[in-house]
Amino acid sequence: MSELPDWRERIIARRERIERDVRAQPECVLEILVDARGGALSRVRDESDWGLQVSCEAWKPAGGELRRSRLDLLRRGTREELAPWLALSRAHECLRVQARLLEHDEMGAPHAWVEKPLGASDDAELAAMRVELTRPVVIEDPDLGPLTLDRRLAWYQGEIEWCGRKLRLTVSPDDLEQPEAALAVARALLADAETWRARIEDYAVERLLDLKNRTWLDDDEESVDAAELKSRMTLTTLGVREGRGFSFWHDDGDLFCGHSILIEGDLESGPTGADIPG
Repeated sequence: MSELPDWRERIIARRERIERDVRAQPECVLEILVDARGGALSRVRDESDWGLQVSCEAWKPAGGELRRSRLDLLRRGTREELAPWLALSRAHECLRVQARLLEHDEMGAPHAWVEKPLGASDDAELAAMRVELTRPVVIEDPDLGPLTLDRRLAWYQGEIEWCGRKLRLTVSPDDLEQPEAALAVARALLADAETWRARIEDYAVERLLDLKNRTWLDDDEESVDAAELKSRMTLTTLGVREGRGFSFWHDDGDLFCGHSILIEGDLESGPTGADIPG
């Protein structure tokens, strides 16, 4: 087994402490409402060791009170063993499961170890909440246009006109019920779009032009100048978040072999970071 980096070992150690504590609890029956992301698998230590995590939007012990707080369901095994659980835990499913419940872990959060599925839940409170959570939510903003809530990604998204072209806008508030602070960031950028476009492109040149010419030129490719770099990168998505932060995502025009060009920053400091994720 290859040695894991320290940060990953710490994450796994915490997970295993939680698993140990939750598996020591007595079995019970839980009614759960899976959140918008559904279940997920992640490799723990090697290819034969995988973890299931299902985050719940709401839950209750059978016959108990509804809890509108996050509960993470856990299980460990091979990918093949966990695949049926993953298939069951689709977004916004109401399920009944046999589990072991730990009300408070070392950080005060609840977790449950799932033992076996017991079928669909017919709990009326969870059903009503499911209807509420699957109802479309649209903000009609006079400056930004309609923005539709995507609960899976915890943001609002729409389309705006930016310097003569359409692009995708994502708005990420800390609280989905109170998006105004994040919307204000988008409005401030849009109100001075030409200035921000120039600042973002100039920063990309400052941070990425030398990188392109030193390490990303094809064998028969001439060096790129500032004007060409600006002309080849195309803005596709503007992401804003509460706290006045922003992310400008660009198509790279094959400058970096199809990687995105990402410029991040905030309203006060301007652009502060450049990357080529992908």
